[in-house]
Parts: sequence; structure tokens; C-alpha cells
Amino acid sequence: DSGFKILLHHSPDLAPNACELNIDLQLSGHTHGGQVCLPFIGPLFTGSLYGLTFKSGRYFLKKMTLFITRGLGLEGLSAPRVRFLCPPEVVVWSITGKPEK
Repeated sequence: DSGFKILLHHSPDLAPNACELNIDLQLSGHTHGGQVCLPFIGPLFTGSLYGLTFKSGRYFLKKMTLFITRGLGLEGLSAPRVRFLCPPEVVVWSITGKPEK
């Protein structure tokens, strides 16, 4: 109960519920940052239940941090197989803490 809790989930859509369950950090992808972004506007679509609320990057929900990477891939199904002003990314996390005594 006292440890640091990380949730790895493909979609950021669980974040509003996860922050109620004392999750400290949620790492997600799924949105691809919108893939197609317009200057001064940003993404047109993200494929999230929450629309453009969770695009990419860091968000704070109560005491939880949500981080969404744009990833390397492209959205499937009916989405365009292209990226525009939304470069792919790889994020490396280094999580350190104090050793338990």
C-alpha cells in the first residue's frame, strides 16, 4: 500500500478512474498525438473516448501523473496512415527511489 504504483495501459482513457485508485503514474500511448496536426490548432482527432483532452505529453489528474507518448506507429482502421506536424517519439523513463530500510 505504501509503494509507488505505476499503471501501464495502452489507452489514456482509464486515467480518470486510475487517479481515484491511488495510481501514482500512468504511462500510455494509443492517441499517436493525433498524427495529423495543424499549425496553431494541434491535432484534429485522437481516437480517445475523451476527444482532444488527452493528446500527448504530461497531464496531472489529482495526485496522479499521466504521460502519453506519440509512439512510433500509425493509427489503423479508418485513420490516415500519415503523420503531419506530429513526429514519432520514443520516451525513456528512469524511475528511481529511496531504498527501503
